[in-house]
Amino acid sequence: MQIDRTSIDFSQAYLTTQPDESFGIKNLGLANLTISSISYSGDPVFTFRGTPNGTALRYNDIGAVTVTFAPNAVKTYQGTLTINSNVPSQTVTLKGSGVAPPP
Repeated sequence: MQIDRTSIDFSQAYLTTQPDESFGIKNLGLANLTISSISYSGDPVFTFRGTPNGTALRYNDIGAVTVTFAPNAVKTYQGTLTINSNVPSQTVTLKGSGVAPPP
């Protein structure tokens, strides 16, 4: 399994916005790569969607995951996505700061 981004930094986002960033999960092995789960831990301002649990990726197939950052206070947020599969798990770290919109 190859993750094309091991970290996503949303930098600064206005409290009224919800920016998205995506990453890919690629199967480099000859056997199917089965995504058993994608779990999240951290601040609840990050949500994700994409490659569903149980997805089997054949050789060279890519599954996409999109992360949304919806800050609700002026502060820095962090989180971690863990991709569990039939090969060793990998993680993607998330961070971003909520900032007040201009007057």
